[in-house]
Amino acid sequence: MESTKNLSKGKVQRAKNRIAREEQKLIKLGQEEWKIELDLKAQLENLKQLENSPEKSNDPDHQKDIEKAKIRIAKSQEKLNKAKAEVELSTKTLNDYEVALKDARLTKYGS
Repeated sequence: MESTKNLSKGKVQRAKNRIAREEQKLIKLGQEEWKIELDLKAQLENLKQLENSPEKSNDPDHQKDIEKAKIRIAKSQEKLNKAKAEVELSTKTLNDYEVALKDARLTKYGS
């Protein structure tokens, strides 16, 4: 009986540790996502300024700059989509760990 309680206590502690690690990971991923969003907004603003500058509209280098900005925006959008997917996966994992913690506690107290 005593060994069963120790095993249950170990399961609860492991579940708590997993939750803590996953929460830290989720915070880090959320901060990364936020930075990418800010960078993307700045790039979109830069593109808008490039497209609206009439004095350089016939300059071939100006058109190249616009195309480069569009490519950078596309890459940033891909990064943002990947970051959002990672946050979503981490959130699901965290929820799974919380369910495991509840199950471990039920096992502990149900014995």
